[in-house]
Amino acid sequence: MSCCNSTSADLTWTRGDSGRLDVVVKQADGEAYDLTGATLFLTVKTALSVADNAATISKPVTTHDDAEEGQSHFAIATTDNATAGTYYYDVQLKESTAKVYTLFGGIWKVLGDVTTRTS
Repeated sequence: MSCCNSTSADLTWTRGDSGRLDVVVKQADGEAYDLTGATLFLTVKTALSVADNAATISKPVTTHDDAEEGQSHFAIATTDNATAGTYYYDVQLKESTAKVYTLFGGIWKVLGDVTTRTS
């Protein structure tokens, strides 16, 4: 089984908004990649040189929406996008065999928001 072609995808969020980052993993031939036993990692940093343990956002996912069909997601909390700015991010897949693949990454931009009240 061959995994994944890495791509670049810039993302834009609004400060303080919650959301969901859906991930669908395909094999190089376009077939669904079975995520059973795999971990997905979302890492967002202010600079590429920042250590993973100091990342702005660091989320592992081990329970997938439909593992056999390669479908998963990351829940984005309001606190994850607390500060407007430009960041770097990637999503990596770690197989149960310890092989690691970068699925996609790019710029994670958090825009300032107009409305800050919630009630």
